[in-house]
Amino acid sequence: MKLKTYLRIFALSFVNILALPSHANDLNIISFNLEAEGSNIYVLANQLEKLSSQRKVDIWLFSDINPEWTDELTNAVAIGSEIEVDFVPGNAGKTNRCLIVFNKERFEVLKISNLGSDYPYNQHPLALVKFRDRASGKSFLTLLNPQASTRYISPFLAEDLNSWARTINEPVIAVGHFGFTLPVSPQDASSLDKQFLKMVKDDIFGWMRPMELLPNYCARQNAIFDFILIAESTNTWSGKTEIIPMTSNYCDDHRDNTHDSSHRPVFASITTF
Repeated sequence: MKLKTYLRIFALSFVNILALPSHANDLNIISFNLEAEGSNIYVLANQLEKLSSQRKVDIWLFSDINPEWTDELTNAVAIGSEIEVDFVPGNAGKTNRCLIVFNKERFEVLKISNLGSDYPYNQHPLALVKFRDRASGKSFLTLLNPQASTRYISPFLAEDLNSWARTINEPVIAVGHFGFTLPVSPQDASSLDKQFLKMVKDDIFGWMRPMELLPNYCARQNAIFDFILIAESTNTWSGKTEIIPMTSNYCDDHRDNTHDSSHRPVFASITTF
């Protein structure tokens, strides 16, 4: 792989989110795997309420949730952010579903659908939601993989998403785990995960690379596990991304207290309008 191509893969990330304030019309999102098995909804809701009060977030994309948590999670975001929110529930899986909570004052939902339900190795279809910004009228898609376990993910998922995104004329924000990992420490292009390379082939998707790389899954201390990627044909979108540390001893605390998720949330502020 040529160095120029390698650099373009990482071209969507740049500045530590704490270093620069967000503009009023930036699109701010958080992707967070809440790990339904073992986590405590009251602990999670308390964390989300605090995060919502500390950061301006327009869209929360939760994966691996118990469907009985929907009210608590939505209320925590509404209370912390002090805005009117609405939600799109996941309709696939049993106790491991997804949930999308969004700023109802700013966005409206145009379409809700599933993508990938015909993948032979993917237990749960992907959640696809089309949003429109009420002020500008511009629309975009969010795509969430609700199941993070690698054994349920099709080995063709990254390649299929790359092919699918070529047919879409609107920006796509894809979040979750897609069957690949990248190292926390730098490495050369020749050793990048092959599935990752299939997803970003021909610059169809770009990874919003955080300025500071932290393990965002405690069981994989040497790897980036959860991602935010953008497919955007005009290449005018840019942004900054952060893996939120939560606490300095987050993963150590999780080993002693499994009420937390073992995943760290990923925050992105995207310049769109």
